[in-house]
Amino acid sequence: MDYKISDQELTKFANDMVRKDIKFPIIKDKEKFPAIIFALDNQLEELYKQKKVFLPNFTNTKSIAVFTDYSGEHSDSKFITYSFLISEYDSLGMYDKAIRKIRTQYKLDNPYKEIAFKDLHYGPLKRALREILRGADFLINGLLFTFIVDKNAITIFAGNTKKSLIENHKIFERYKLNFWKPEVIEKLLRIIHIISYLCALLTFKDQKLFWMTDNDSIFQNENQTKYIGKVFEALIDHYTGKHFLSKIGYATQFNKIGFMDFNIFLSLSDLIAGSISDYYKNTINEKKPKVSNDSVVKIIEWLCHDGLLLKKLNFKIDVADKNNLTTSFVKFEYIKEQPKAKKIYII
Repeated sequence: MDYKISDQELTKFANDMVRKDIKFPIIKDKEKFPAIIFALDNQLEELYKQKKVFLPNFTNTKSIAVFTDYSGEHSDSKFITYSFLISEYDSLGMYDKAIRKIRTQYKLDNPYKEIAFKDLHYGPLKRALREILRGADFLINGLLFTFIVDKNAITIFAGNTKKSLIENHKIFERYKLNFWKPEVIEKLLRIIHIISYLCALLTFKDQKLFWMTDNDSIFQNENQTKYIGKVFEALIDHYTGKHFLSKIGYATQFNKIGFMDFNIFLSLSDLIAGSISDYYKNTINEKKPKVSNDSVVKIIEWLCHDGLLLKKLNFKIDVADKNNLTTSFVKFEYIKEQPKAKKIYII
């Protein structure tokens, strides 16, 4: 027997899944955190108080998962995009189950086809895309946060100069972590600072945290992964307070699919990072946006609204002049006709 949910029940459920008691500012001591993170916190506080953004409620879970992927490092891109999916661990299984059905329905298993931005031209994936995105809206209790950084920003942590970039590298030298190039250290710090801020924003004491990232230049071997873990744990403690989280784990993309296909959540971050990078590569005037194909249109338009469970935020850094950076939250506009949708009011 099918169960039909009333509008009243749906509204109550949506409101219960929104966090309404966040005490801003998250960053209380400006001197101990990067100015960019302080700006992010300030601007998010204003939007939150005005009820222009909504954040997920992780009150009733013991574990949180973060999945990260990146795009825009190719020569013709204008921005580097870092996409973070932070989610209640308990809701991942429902989405994994839905994706398995979608994969079977659209014949993405024979042969096995990864869900990836680079393969959006592939017919079965193009046809499955709307259901992949819609499933995330309704089944993942979390936040999809994309950090969009102008490629002219040499470093976002101080001064935006090569000298500042080298200074960051020297700090890592003190801890014998200088096997990375300065540019790779910059990337690592961008990623870990954002995850740490999101944890301070959304998690509760004694919850567990699992972070999975794509294989790339910051995770080249087991030894580097171990040291990244130390940096990661130190920054998490810096943002949340020492031993705030009961356990912290991290991994790169799994080669084998176990009881759950965790790689699908990386795929979601990959689709968003790639699509936003494509949007800014092709768009000169944001009032007349351009993208490379219809699949990117679907993804950008999907980012225009929150889902029943999944919330979406995009934070952008532009280079105003040689040494100054500007920050803003980005709200994408519909490229084609806005679809009809049921509105749910958060009170």
